[in-house]
Amino acid sequence: MSRSVRPTDGLTSGLEPGSAKRESVRSVNGSVMSRSVSSTDGTRLTRTVRSPYWCLALVSLCLGCAGSQTEAPEARRGVLPAGAVAEVEGELITAEHVAQVVRAQGVTPTEARELAVSDALFGLHARRELSPAAIRVVERAERARAFYRQLQIEVDRQGPATEAELARASAEHWLRVDRPVSSRTSHAVVRLLKGVSEAQAREVADRILEAVRGSEDAEAFERRAKEVATDGLDVRVEALPAVTVDGRVIDLERPAPPDMRFDLAFSQAANTITEVGQLSPVTRTPFGFHVIYLVERLPAVQLSVEEKRVALADVIQEHRVRQAEQAVLSRGSAVEVSRAAESLTAELQRTP
Repeated sequence: MSRSVRPTDGLTSGLEPGSAKRESVRSVNGSVMSRSVSSTDGTRLTRTVRSPYWCLALVSLCLGCAGSQTEAPEARRGVLPAGAVAEVEGELITAEHVAQVVRAQGVTPTEARELAVSDALFGLHARRELSPAAIRVVERAERARAFYRQLQIEVDRQGPATEAELARASAEHWLRVDRPVSSRTSHAVVRLLKGVSEAQAREVADRILEAVRGSEDAEAFERRAKEVATDGLDVRVEALPAVTVDGRVIDLERPAPPDMRFDLAFSQAANTITEVGQLSPVTRTPFGFHVIYLVERLPAVQLSVEEKRVALADVIQEHRVRQAEQAVLSRGSAVEVSRAAESLTAELQRTP
């Protein structure tokens, strides 16, 4: 049975009048679509038809499907209802739909019409070859994609990031855009465990302080601290990541959880040391008595407002999409969100 595709000439800019005598759309192995055009001089050209993501999904699902060879649907010209530019077995493709494809994908009207025709053909093929359950999976994924595209349009209408959005994003991502001065240290701490008096712990800490004076580097500091007699007390000697004066941990390779903070007394003592290789006084914290050695002083990183606007554009865009999503869901609207929602959201274009 021949399946017909009837295009009109209303949106065929880029085609030479009379150059195409016949168009046909073929299914290769029941899955991959290509278009062949026979010109008036008999030359035969073949071009692969591009299709959106859901069509590619249909192709994947169709692979391996058993199906008999069907006659290639032949394109023919004819008169269509007003506003229609093509018909695929009774399904009309409108000029407005083609115009939407042009705007969305930046293609020519002719290419947009071909994409729409290809979509319709893939749909026909899917309905013949796939189970209803498989078709529902593909349709749900496409609806989810369309849902997030619509959210993108709504987000774009909001314009540049506001001061409140920049402030929120900067606070959340301070490590990237608003990082204060910090100190990377090594320390020795005499721990105040149960049954240990403060006087005992302080005495050992004082001995460590004297032993490590003049250490040329962190390795020497740690070696000398470990050589001090501990009188049976628990002493820890270790290198620590950089810390700000208010206790925030700075580790660019392995960022700490947002709620992780060093003890304030320790953080202030570490950032009071002004020169690398110098020591803090013995410092008491709830953990014990510390001797702190400054390994490195890290400078602040503070971007301007405009630099933050660029650096945090992706963060602000994602936050806006999530807010729009929640607004839709809170209204009780019937929305199906695909399992692939996270990847679909990641594909949204982000603008500063």
